[in-house]
Amino acid sequence: MLTGLVKGDDGGSGPIVWLHAGSVALIGVGIAAALVFGDHRALLRSTRRLFGFDRHDGRWLRDRLRHPADRGQEPE
Repeated sequence: MLTGLVKGDDGGSGPIVWLHAGSVALIGVGIAAALVFGDHRALLRSTRRLFGFDRHDGRWLRDRLRHPADRGQEPE
């Protein structure tokens, strides 16, 4: 992600662009390998848990909006 921040400058960031593109390619290869060789059910459960929004997330968001400076206990 940090390489993406500097890849758009005009200061000759050629190596940074290659580093950024290589990082994206490696992430893609890792995701493809997980889909092909990994445990599909565990991958789907993890995806649902990561991108799902349940009542605990809603309560946490409501509390952050009401009291932004109070960090309290962070959810899992």
